[in-house]
Amino acid sequence: MIIEELKTDEPLRVGCVTLIPIVKKFLFYRVSEGVLAFSGLKRADFVVVLAPWGMKALKTSGDVVSLDELLETVPELSDCINRIIVENQLDDTNCFSPE
Repeated sequence: MIIEELKTDEPLRVGCVTLIPIVKKFLFYRVSEGVLAFSGLKRADFVVVLAPWGMKALKTSGDVVSLDELLETVPELSDCINRIIVENQLDDTNCFSPE
């Protein structure tokens, strides 16, 4: 059996830019004659770039993808983006504070 999910991973902040990796997690397992065999894989498929000048969603190949479609596919992405914006508003750098 194969279990597959697309999830946000730990964001990485560099200056005023935050990268949110979207990873695909796979779990493969099989039970046969009393033996359990399994393996797993975690791979980044997309990255959301959150910066003072806007947001962009990219495949790891560099191709731009629709942020709206990614938000539909990965429901917790919206909460992650909102949390980062709030945290950055409270930060000393004021990267995302309104002008």
